[in-house]
Amino acid sequence: MTSLLHRDNHRIERSDLEEAGFTEEQIKMLEDLRATYPFRDYFDSRKELQRLRFMKWMIGREQATDS
Repeated sequence: MTSLLHRDNHRIERSDLEEAGFTEEQIKMLEDLRATYPFRDYFDSRKELQRLRFMKWMIGREQATDS
């Protein structure tokens, strides 16, 4: 199952989960979860933007205290 979770640029389909041994109930739960978070890339990039803003703030703060 580890290889199932580490596929780059591959959308995991129902058949992948069935082959990995997931039950119908587990697959339904995962499909519902996927439907709740349809824009994974958006959330990842937003998180990255927040991290970069924080780093910029930290660097600016450090420079201000060094002066």
